[in-house]
Order: sequence, then structure tokens, then C-alpha cells
Amino acid sequence: MIKRILEIINNQKVTITGWLLGFTTIFFVRLLLESLSSPSYSGLAPTDPYTVIHYFLYFSCVTIGTILIFGYFSKDYIYASKLTLFVLSYL
Repeated sequence: MIKRILEIINNQKVTITGWLLGFTTIFFVRLLLESLSSPSYSGLAPTDPYTVIHYFLYFSCVTIGTILIFGYFSKDYIYASKLTLFVLSYL
């Protein structure tokens, strides 16, 4: 079952634009869910843009680090980026 899922992920055609759009969508959904789970006193949105920048830099670094680690061990960075994007959507 897992082998089939990994094969489906590997056979997906993902462009750089599609990957960036997927990452940005995952980022904003996570930001929305974090804002809903612990709202600030001023409302749903984070109180300052520095929080959004901090979240974006954190998730970007975690994503790039994960791609580099998976890519190093699998010797296929494109597959690692597809797998990382798939896993991020479920975390």
C-alpha cells in the first residue's frame, strides 16, 4: 500500500509553479488554522506582519531542510520535493 502511494507521488507531473502554489496554499491554510486555534485579542488575523514573516521563514526552512535530507538519502531531489509537499499537506 505504501509502495503504491509512493509510486503515485513519484509519477505526478509537478511544475515549479504548481509546487510553489501548493506550498503557498499549505502555508496559508496552516496560518489560518493556527489563528483560529489561538486567536489574538485583536481578532483572527495575527497582530503584526512580523508573525506572518516568521511563520513563512520557519516553514520554508523546514521544507528546504527536509527536501535536502530526503534528497541526499534518495539521490533524487525532485522526488524528495514531491514527497515533502505531499507530507506537508497532511501535517
